[in-house]
Amino acid sequence: MNGRLSFLIVPAVGFMLGACQTEKSPPLVSWIQPSSPPVVAEGQALLLRFRVEDPAPIKGSTDVGDWRVNIGPSSGGTWWTSSGALSSAPGPENGVDTIEINWTVGSSPGGGTEAVELLFSAVGTDGEGQVGADFISGMWAPVALESSGLWWPGGNPGSAFSLAAGPNASQVLEHPGASIGSHLVHLDGADVLVTGSDDLQGWSLAEGVPSGSPIWTIPAPLSAGEGGLRHLRRAPDGWTSSAWFQSGWADRCTWRDASGQIQRSWVLASDERLLDAGVVGNHMFLLARTDAGEFRLIRMNVDTGSRIESVTWTPEASGSTGPDARGWLVEWNGWSAALEADGTLRIWNPQGGATPLTTSQIEGTGEVVEVGKWKANQYWVSRTQTRFLEADGSVSGIWPAPVRFATEDRTSQAVWILWDNGSESQWVLLESNGFSALGEALQAGPIAGSGSVAHNRPGYP
Repeated sequence: MNGRLSFLIVPAVGFMLGACQTEKSPPLVSWIQPSSPPVVAEGQALLLRFRVEDPAPIKGSTDVGDWRVNIGPSSGGTWWTSSGALSSAPGPENGVDTIEINWTVGSSPGGGTEAVELLFSAVGTDGEGQVGADFISGMWAPVALESSGLWWPGGNPGSAFSLAAGPNASQVLEHPGASIGSHLVHLDGADVLVTGSDDLQGWSLAEGVPSGSPIWTIPAPLSAGEGGLRHLRRAPDGWTSSAWFQSGWADRCTWRDASGQIQRSWVLASDERLLDAGVVGNHMFLLARTDAGEFRLIRMNVDTGSRIESVTWTPEASGSTGPDARGWLVEWNGWSAALEADGTLRIWNPQGGATPLTTSQIEGTGEVVEVGKWKANQYWVSRTQTRFLEADGSVSGIWPAPVRFATEDRTSQAVWILWDNGSESQWVLLESNGFSALGEALQAGPIAGSGSVAHNRPGYP
């Protein structure tokens, strides 16, 4: 579609003599701005202005009409809509309204990165139900994916932000003066760093430099008890409207936006303590340890936080028993699964009848040290060696030592790993084909527990 088109929908009954007390013409709608097909990109603020003329009745009187704007792909569907009432019902003279609204352009709802042809629809409906509309085409252009480097908690101890940037990320910049925790995540597309240990803090990245003090601080939930922050990571982009982050505490898991405002929350029972959490399929899953020493995998509604069902078992691995029990949530061939400290995998099929749990074993030797995602639903498992796994569990790469943390640079599909080389922690950049090291290792410092590559937009390519 390269131009614009207006039309009127006129119910025939509106002009049948004697069928009603009011006779009038339908509204006339015309776009003012944009006046030509616009090209828009994510994050852009676009002013929309259009005119609705509601003709005066030829006979009788009429009620106040309304207006509506729809924006979506020309192939069908709605990305964004807004509506409201006209200022008044037309009397002896025509009613004329000029509507002004702002649209903040979002990302493609399907997560696509190809250009999308858009259709802007402005619709006016009068008090008799008659409709007039005007249309203009446009184009949504994807934002080119960029990354500005790896951020992590630096200094000694935790008194600075460290940034590895530049070709091969060989240059490390220190931004001193902050008092930050060992966990850190960058909210892609929002220019905000979130840090935490016993509380959460948000730091603005104006022109790439962290603010001298937090823009917001959120204390740990009073009911969470001891243990501090269990994990801090980005919320899955497929379930959020912008850059959100996930924080795990002993008694709950929450999603918050870049302003620190809570958006979703899942709370455990009083006899449960959180081990891990995440979305698998269309549900939120929480892996917990009960006061009786059992493991419990709980399926919950993503939007409402309500509990749907759970499955409970007694772990066999010595590292997954006792008050310091360790366990991790993974997605295994589309099913939710729990990984115990000895590599035992408990796969949950809620439709499995009397035996919903299937037991399997992850490849590798030694105790599981840490587990994490490195792509949308792909995991790394740190044992004597660290194995990078595809979604079906097959091994795509191996690092010959335990890894404490890993984070992907989506622009290059390279992976940063944090590991202990003798007496010091180091960051090493690995290429994704073969997982060999790129460039020199970087000293991480004593406080670093995680890091995050800063991208200019959320999600996966």
